[in-house]
Amino acid sequence: MNKDIDAIAAIAIGKIIRKYSRKEKAVATASKPLAIFDLEKDLLRRYHKAKSQGLTDFSFPEIKNVLDCIADILSYYKEKNQRRPIAERLITQTIHSIKNASQETLCTDITIDKCPPKNTISKITDANHQGFFNVKNENVIYRYGKQYCKNNVYETPYGGVKYPYAYCIRVMVQALTVLQALTVLDLITVSSSESDLQERYHYYIDYIIGNVPNIFILPTLRNISEATLIQTRSSRIQLCGIRSIWHDINRIRRIYQNNVWYSKQHKIPIDTLYTIMRKYSRTMKMNALRHNKVLYKILIEDALPFTKDTIENSKATCYPHERAFDNVETGNRYNRVNLRYYEQGNALR
Repeated sequence: MNKDIDAIAAIAIGKIIRKYSRKEKAVATASKPLAIFDLEKDLLRRYHKAKSQGLTDFSFPEIKNVLDCIADILSYYKEKNQRRPIAERLITQTIHSIKNASQETLCTDITIDKCPPKNTISKITDANHQGFFNVKNENVIYRYGKQYCKNNVYETPYGGVKYPYAYCIRVMVQALTVLQALTVLDLITVSSSESDLQERYHYYIDYIIGNVPNIFILPTLRNISEATLIQTRSSRIQLCGIRSIWHDINRIRRIYQNNVWYSKQHKIPIDTLYTIMRKYSRTMKMNALRHNKVLYKILIEDALPFTKDTIENSKATCYPHERAFDNVETGNRYNRVNLRYYEQGNALR
């Protein structure tokens, strides 16, 4: 019975993922390896524009397809859990969080000295309500961020942008955590290693988000090849698969930490490091990038920067590592310790 449930769910979820995978725009392929760098320029532009306007976040519509896919999977589980009120409620709340990420802010031309009577608008329950049609028919509607409305009532969260980056990444992580809990509830096999990774690496989500624009997470439904990881190592954008999220979050964290470490060791700004990596990676033939196992060990497994000195000296140098452990000291039962150290990397193995 357990295997039957597992197989049925796997087929249904696989079908949903394939549907959205076909819609996903490839940002790094063998034929277009530089597409991700074009997206990086665009993300930097959006980030700096938002910052110049005093905003704390920027629009990240690239995540829409992934969030829609996750919401569809959640909807599948919602139908299965109609007799489990707690599970159904948790799913509904998570879907609402995804909807919040995509919400568009509208503003009417109603002025403060010509307010309509109480409950004229406040009692509107949804976009199908007659009152909502009345508001749209009787007033000018402004789309926030596209048309200026001097009568805007509130300071608008996230500057009114759809799919604010930081919020969306957190919602995606929350939703995938809920999905993992649902698979356990339905007795579907879940990798114990994936659970262990979540327990260890959830800590790094806000660390990565907080270091924008020096690092960006780009979620993907596609399988990420070794070649793609090598090709994108010199980019601020790092791909994160939703089916390997915790493994990839840790990889992204290590890549960024090693970028910072290298920059400090060589006393250069991190922007300069990205420029150096980009130039050096372009001097290498694409076939060498796609098939070089040693490069993969150096750049991805050891997460070291894509520079000439790193590649040439990878077998002779120690690199930074860290390991977290539960604290066994009395009174610190719910604390952890993080051990940092130097050690030779995978390139020697």
